[in-house]
Amino acid sequence: HFGQLSVKILEQNLNHLDLLIREGRKDELLALMDEVETTDWVIPPEKSTKVNLWENALAVRQTYRKADAKERCEGILVDLAQYRASEQWTEALSLIGEFYELSQEHGLENEHESDDINAYNDFREWAEERMEEDRDARALQTLVARFKNRITEMKQAESAGGLTVENYLEFQAEINGFRKEFEDMGRSDVPPETLLDLQKSAGWAKNRVAKLRSRTKKIWLATAFLTVAAIGGFLVWFTFSQERSDLLDSVAEVEKLGDPFKQWNFLETFG
Repeated sequence: HFGQLSVKILEQNLNHLDLLIREGRKDELLALMDEVETTDWVIPPEKSTKVNLWENALAVRQTYRKADAKERCEGILVDLAQYRASEQWTEALSLIGEFYELSQEHGLENEHESDDINAYNDFREWAEERMEEDRDARALQTLVARFKNRITEMKQAESAGGLTVENYLEFQAEINGFRKEFEDMGRSDVPPETLLDLQKSAGWAKNRVAKLRSRTKKIWLATAFLTVAAIGGFLVWFTFSQERSDLLDSVAEVEKLGDPFKQWNFLETFG
């Protein structure tokens, strides 16, 4: 009994769909079709004895949807013109995607007017160009922030003390790396104050390296001088000590001689 009732209700709905189509009552047609599709029938409409009515309704709905999609695409172009005038490229990108999807879904690629296609392509190129500019600007902001933070860290490390020439050489290499990144992005896009900070930072690292190298050279020269002086002093002391030792040995030899004449002759010979 339930099955018979289900078939009867479905047939009534299919008949009503045919009536709505003939009377052009679009909204009611679409609503009833949604109801038919979401109902669990004993026999689905595509297997009903009135399947021809259902297939006709599907074709009419597709026609309605295609017409609605085309109308929506035309409206999108109007909205895109307004977004372009106000430079709202992010909002435009979403509409550009909707235009493309609607055209693909309903097969409108060959049904749009040539002027509409040209306008769409123009809006798309404009929005994509703005997107790339925004991406580059964000990348530049990130690089500037990273550069400033790193310079701050370098100055803090210097304040803490204990930095060597090698440390400053590493800083110098990092700063040159930042310079290369800024050049790759285009110097005209880099804020002037950032370029000035870059120049000052490069000079700061270079001067620190030169200063420490000069100090190291002076220390090396002083160490070399002291070493030479120490060696010279040792040689003088050693020579003097050797001569004194020889003199004492001679005196001891004289004392061993008992004869004064022999002692005198020895001293004359030593002298």
